[in-house]
Parts: sequence; structure tokens; C-alpha cells
Amino acid sequence: MKTLLALLFTINLSASVSPEFIITNYYDPSIVISFEAWKGGDLSVKILTEDSELIFNDNLKIDETDGVKYNLKNLKSGKYLVKLENDIKLVEETVILFDGKIVKKEAKIYYKPVVVIKKDLINLSFLSYNGDVDVTIFGDEGELYSSSVENTKPYNRIYSISDLPQGSYTIDVRNDKVSRTISFRR
Repeated sequence: MKTLLALLFTINLSASVSPEFIITNYYDPSIVISFEAWKGGDLSVKILTEDSELIFNDNLKIDETDGVKYNLKNLKSGKYLVKLENDIKLVEETVILFDGKIVKKEAKIYYKPVVVIKKDLINLSFLSYNGDVDVTIFGDEGELYSSSVENTKPYNRIYSISDLPQGSYTIDVRNDKVSRTISFRR
């Protein structure tokens, strides 16, 4: 019985470990971005100062390599924000440099809304980190629908668009960190 409990505890711990988006070494002022936690496609990499000044911007093809290394040795001591973003999520990792060494890092993950349009329905799912969601649907004449919801985790809704006339429409789903905008025809 003790063995079974120990095994279950170990499985539970390993299942709750989050992936490393940025790999660092205390003695090396470099960051390695591993692509293991990302699906194929493009990955945007931005490095910003503590004052939100953009000091580096790159777009990578994930399918072409396993990862990439950036050397931060020429940066002054201080706090930097590394933003990694693709179509699915945004990762903001704070990196603190001190005396040419990375002394601390902390990641926050923000998942983007999932919007699926099939026939006369819009299926929306959003794992908003803070529970706040803004949904707006636009038509050729302007805004048709708008909703702001606070403190709802997760946000799942199905919208019927069967009464809309033929035309072009756009749905915009967002919070203060991530958004998804999709245009569609009905």
C-alpha cells in the first residue's frame, strides 16, 4: 500500500510540473528557448526592458530547429521581460540579470481564446487567466453585439448566428493580455 501511495504521489508531482519555456544557467548570461512546449509554426520572441522598451524582436520557424540560444551578456543588470507568442499562447518570462548572471526567472502563461465557427454557430472557449472576457461581433454596419464578463473561469459560450443576414462579420475576443480576431462570411 505504501508503494502504491508513493507511486501515485510521484505521478501526481510529475504531472503538475510545467514545461520550461526558457532554460537558463546561473553562470551563463544566456537563455535557451526550447521548442518542446510549442507546436509547429511561427514563434515571436521579444525582449523588453523593465520600462517596456523593445530591445530585441525575432520571428522563428519552430519546425526548422529544436531551440535557439540568445546571449544576454551585453545587457546591464536589471529586470527584463522575454515574450514568447504563437497562435495558441503567450508566455511572459521575467528574467533578472545581476552582475552578468541570471539570478531569477518567472514565467506566466496566457492562453488565447479558441473560436470555432460551424454552420450557424460560434463556439467560444477561453481560459482567461483573470476571468475577464470581452466579446464583440462586428458586421458591415458596425458593432452588432458586445459583452464584457468579469470573474468567469473558464468562459465557454455558443452563439447562434442563424438570424444574421448574408455578409462579412468579425468576432473579437480579448482580455488585457491576449486576443483573437476572426473574420468570417455568412
